[in-house]
Amino acid sequence: MSQVPQAIGVGDQKRKRVPIWVLLVALALSMPLALQGATQYVAHQYGYHASLGEPVVGSFYWPWSFVIWSLKWGHTHTELFQWAYVIAMVGIAAASGASSSDRR
Repeated sequence: MSQVPQAIGVGDQKRKRVPIWVLLVALALSMPLALQGATQYVAHQYGYHASLGEPVVGSFYWPWSFVIWSLKWGHTHTELFQWAYVIAMVGIAAASGASSSDRR
């Protein structure tokens, strides 16, 4: 019987482990960015209406603003806020997935 040759370079490299603090910092920085994306999506859909409140800088609101807005208007615009939560969760999940894949 012939043996199956091993692929060259597979399994013979040691992976460098990323320190946990680097991963926690990356996750801590990505969460506000994910929330900011959701907030800006909602603000854009509302046309930056004055009822959203005063922006912090230019047309940028606080990252958590979409959560407050969803408590105010989420029952009347459910699909809009569902998409905002999807945007936030995908951003957070992508960051945590990228962080955890380096920890094997």
